[in-house]
Amino acid sequence: LSPNSDVTRMFLASICGLTDRVEEARTLWAELEEISPGFTLSRYLDMIGSRSGAWEPLLIQGLKNAGLDS
Repeated sequence: LSPNSDVTRMFLASICGLTDRVEEARTLWAELEEISPGFTLSRYLDMIGSRSGAWEPLLIQGLKNAGLDS
């Protein structure tokens, strides 16, 4: 529904990292960087602040698994 969504790609990349689909995760992250140069996980988490939830550690772990924990 949102073909230019950087956040959607971040979550998909994390899911791929959690399911051992590292190359797919890296492809999604590369697309994210094309859409939103300079995007970082830490900036996103700072932006959403208290709205983060129980999913945050999984998001971080998935990106870390794929080597994308920037």
